[in-house]
Amino acid sequence: MRRIARRVLAALFCLALPATATEYPDHPVRMIVPFTPAGATDLLARIVGERLGEKLGQPVVIDNRPGAGANLGAGLAARARPDGYTLLMGPASVYAISATLYSKLDYDLINDLVPVSLVANVPHVLLVNVDLAVKSVPELIQMAKKQPDVPTVDESGLKGYSAHSWLGIFVPAGTPKPIVERLQRDLTASIDEPKSRARLMEAGFEPRSSTPAAFAKLVREEIEKWRPIVKMSGATP
Repeated sequence: MRRIARRVLAALFCLALPATATEYPDHPVRMIVPFTPAGATDLLARIVGERLGEKLGQPVVIDNRPGAGANLGAGLAARARPDGYTLLMGPASVYAISATLYSKLDYDLINDLVPVSLVANVPHVLLVNVDLAVKSVPELIQMAKKQPDVPTVDESGLKGYSAHSWLGIFVPAGTPKPIVERLQRDLTASIDEPKSRARLMEAGFEPRSSTPAAFAKLVREEIEKWRPIVKMSGATP
């Protein structure tokens, strides 16, 4: 019931907003980071936020809101006014897992948040016990092949398995389309600049950008991909 009321209020609020993004923004923009300061997502937000602020002509203020497996920040963003002044630097892959892991959330990833653009992917690192007699990935693969009772992830029933840590910008549902489009253009321009790309790669990120539609499609695919994995694991919050 609260979710329906939230959407109705968002729709009514949109009627009072300008039809174009020409007047946006006229004051600082808040970017919620659902993790503590000095972490990877916080660093990404500060790099992207700095350049985005220059494009928008208004500062982007980082607002760290850690808690509840990054869901606290997502809930705050979902309940914010849909006026373009609250952004969420969201770990899409984490939220896709949460959609199945948590039986009850105070936000709906698909209906309460609008994907604007991807900004980065975080590569994964493969680690093994120091006592394991392998020193490279090929050696690890060879050892695994000698253990016929150890199935691969694909053989375990998760066909086409791959894991990525996608991060991107979301805004509250109901944010006017012209503002979403403005944010997407400025984000893409910010990320694609050589200096920005260099800073992101030096920090360990793979720069990415996308259209809102492509990002939304990725989010839906991530939810479907992680749903059977979460259920198979038996994990609980």
